[in-house]
This record gives sequence, C-alpha cells and structure tokens, in this order.
Amino acid sequence: MTTPDKQITEEDIQKAMEDYLRNVPTLLKRFINAPQPQDERYMFNLFGQEQYLLISKFRLERLPIRVLRRLPVHLVKQFTVQVELDSLWYWALTHDVILSSNDQSDFDKSPMRPLFEVLIAAHLAKLSDAPRNSAIGRLNRVISDAVSQPTKDLVSHTHLILSYLCYPALEGLTKQAMSPYIDSNGCVAKTFHDGRRQWNVGQKVNRLETLLRALEKNAGNLLKPDLSMDLRDFRLEVEKLISVRKQSGDGWDFIYRQRIVSAHGVASPELRSSLITNLICLVVWHLLDEKTLENGLKRMAEMPENFRRSWGFYYYPPEQ
Repeated sequence: MTTPDKQITEEDIQKAMEDYLRNVPTLLKRFINAPQPQDERYMFNLFGQEQYLLISKFRLERLPIRVLRRLPVHLVKQFTVQVELDSLWYWALTHDVILSSNDQSDFDKSPMRPLFEVLIAAHLAKLSDAPRNSAIGRLNRVISDAVSQPTKDLVSHTHLILSYLCYPALEGLTKQAMSPYIDSNGCVAKTFHDGRRQWNVGQKVNRLETLLRALEKNAGNLLKPDLSMDLRDFRLEVEKLISVRKQSGDGWDFIYRQRIVSAHGVASPELRSSLITNLICLVVWHLLDEKTLENGLKRMAEMPENFRRSWGFYYYPPEQ
C-alpha cells in the first residue's frame, strides 16, 4: 500500500531507508548463502524485502521535485545489499519525464539525450522471465521462436553494454552541466577551480574525476547550489561503499578509475553501471527546469498506466 498523497519530505525517505537497512540485510543472508560481492553482482532479487522498498511506500511520480532530484543519494545506500528495484523504477521515471518534456529544455536538444535513452533502455530490456507457471512457460517458448538469436544474445549481455555506455554518458552530461566553463571537447572556456587546482582558459580537461569535482565545486556559480550539495552527498555515499577496500582518493577518483578500466577493454571490469546511472539521473534532474519537471510529473500522475503503455515508449512503471 502506498502512502496517501501528501507532501513527502526527505526525512520520510530517510526513515524508509533506515528501515530498509535495518531489516533487509538479514533477509538477503537467508536467501543467498554466499559472500557479499564488492560490486553489482546482486540485482533486483526478491527475497521478502518488498515491504521495505521505497516503491512499496511511495508513488515516485508524486514525490516533490526536490526529493526526486536528490533521491540517488539515498538509492545508493541500498547497494550495500544489492541494486534494488527502487533504482530501476527511478531510472524509468527519469526516462519518461524527459520524454514528456516535449523539447522544452536544453537537454532535449543535447546529443547526450539519445545516449541517455539507450542507457535506460539497456537497463530495462528483457525478453522473458524464468517460468513460474505454465502460461509464462508457453510465452517463453513463443519468444524463443519469434526473436532472432542475435537479439537474444544482445539483450542477455546488456550488463556488458551498460559498462561501456554509462561512462561516456556521465562525462558528456557533466560537460553539458559545466558548459559555461568547459566545451564538449573539454577545452576550458572560463577559468575555474576544481577544489584541487585552477584551470585556465585554453587548457584541456580530459579526466572524468576532474569534471565531477569541478561540477561539485562550481554548481553554485551555475545557479544550481542544490546540485553542488547533492553531488557532495552522493560522493560521500560512494566513499562509504568503497571504504572497506581502502581506496585512495575520493569518490570521484574511484569513478574515474572504473571508467579507465572499462575504456581499456579489461575482460571483467567491475559492474558499476547502476551506481553511475543513479549519478547520471541526479545530474539530469538538475538540468531540467522546475516547470518542465512539474508538467511532466503531473502528466504522468494523471495519465492511466495502460494509456501510457499504449503509446509504446513509456517505461514507468517497469514491467515486472
């Protein structure tokens, strides 16, 4: 049962997350008798934790915009257990809000938008479910006969695709958010400080961690002080996730190292696409203005789900 419509606050989200972290780790240990992986090997398993999920307590499309912009800070806390359905629903919501904006924002015209859409599609793409009853078993057989083998192979390896899509998407969106200071090629157009050093006009920034650190440091100068705070808090949550590994540097350094590993074709890079996608969504929500978001969320809240799905390109809520 969802919470009745009211002005949900971040404190409500925080309490729900504390409830999750207090109860769900024990449930997972009963479900999976194996060491906890250090990356995203566990995703979207259902093992009795449904009542503790945010999507069981709140309708995401009815949350205040400020809460939605900041939600990734809380979603990554669940990664100490697994990547939860809460993140999947949030990605789908972000995708649909962008679609419903009807070219009203700069992001709609950005070359990053198609890459973002493919990224979210890869997260949600699937062909069938494991048979739970005879009807689903028959459906799986039909899908197996109707879908080409290359398509099946592609969808079954989306985790690899995501590992290579998420980092350029994050880098491009960060450059877009920093556009008064850095162009799309990384050339500095206006002097800025990233918290560690000063960058002068004509220099070139080619490291993702520098872009992220610069955006956190300078978002207030871009009239987005909430983005600066949200990026800082997201970074701190990343640092909590990796603290057991005693990584050097901060959360942005860690993300940059993962990007380098992926770009250099390592056979088995760490699975971090869900973490990066939550960060991407945080930036995207700040790139869209309040009015655009209000209109998109209102349209989604008022439009029946079956009507949205009949249009063929709406993802929220994800099919289970």
